[in-house]
Formats: sequence, C-alpha cells, structure tokens
Amino acid sequence: MKPLFIVSAILTAISALISVYLFNAPIERSFIPHWAGPLISFVSLIILIGAERGPKPTVTEKGFWAILIGQPLLGIIIQLHYLSVRYETLSFFDSQLVPILAFHVFFACIGNYVTTAKSLIAGLPTPWNMRSQLSWQKSHRLIGFSFVILAIISAIATVSTGAFQERILGFGLLFTLVVFAIYSWWVWRNDPDRQSLYGLNH
Repeated sequence: MKPLFIVSAILTAISALISVYLFNAPIERSFIPHWAGPLISFVSLIILIGAERGPKPTVTEKGFWAILIGQPLLGIIIQLHYLSVRYETLSFFDSQLVPILAFHVFFACIGNYVTTAKSLIAGLPTPWNMRSQLSWQKSHRLIGFSFVILAIISAIATVSTGAFQERILGFGLLFTLVVFAIYSWWVWRNDPDRQSLYGLNH
C-alpha cells in the first residue's frame, strides 16, 4: 500500500480513538458530532483505495493529500476543539474559529485538487462534461479555482465578524455549482470532438 494511504489510515485511527474516548467521556460542544470525522475519513479512504486499485478511470495520486491527509486532520482538529474544554494545554483549539478556519483551508485544498480531477470519484460529473474531455477539464478548472476563492472570501468574512458566515459559503457554493453546470454545457456544445448527448445527434 502506498505511503499516502498508510499515513491517512494512521490519522483516521487516531481520530477514531479520540472518538472512542469522547463516547466514554462525553463533552458538550455546539459543533458537528465528534464521530463524523473518522467515519467520513474511513469511508473516503476505502473508496479511494478502491479507485486506485480498480479499473479505469484511473485516479492520479497528485492531489490525493487534500482528501487522504487533509480530511482526517480536519477531524482531529475538530476533536481537539472538543477536548480543549477538559485540557488546558489544548486551549488554542477552544475557539470555534480554529476548526472553522481549518475547514476553509481544507475546502481550498479540495478546490485545488479538483482542477486536476480525472475520475468520477474526484470530479463533479454532468451529462455534458461526461461526453467531452475538454468540458471536463475546463469546467473542473473553473470550479476548482472558484472553490479556492470562495474559501478565502468566507474565511475573511468569518475572521472579520468572529463567527462562521454560513450564508456566504452556502450561497456562494450554490452559485458556483450553477455556473459550473452551465459552463460545462457551453464547452461541450462548442467542442468539435464532443460525444452525443443521451444517444442523440450533436
């Protein structure tokens, strides 16, 4: 197994152990469930290992660190936020801004990875970009950079107000996905090498 998967498995295991501790010694926190991090990381790890070993489309290892390393790290940071109530040495993680900003960094990394996406697992398929290599490449480059910009704007708004601005990220993400769908269709429509849509003529 490749080193990247091993590191991810170790981080996921650490996150899972923290969750076991939190199940036995619950700590009240107004944040996402402490067990969500290791669960999502474990599922992603299994899926990506399967994609790596499975048939085409192949998944390039470039950018995998954003998911395989960033996701369990984000889970651990959120769990340290829980533990900071009980342990003074973790006081740095007491503020909700720490896990929230960590999420924004993770979101930006995912955006950077999407620009190189080459599989259904790593990308966002539409009926149009599935039938045009050019549409797939250009639309994912657009949405990837949009994710990075959106993460930066949302992070700045969060820091300036001292609270997570869900509407900025939510509406921004919705707008980005709509533009992505329209743009992927437009590139497909103008691609001379496009495949027909739903078996119809061009």
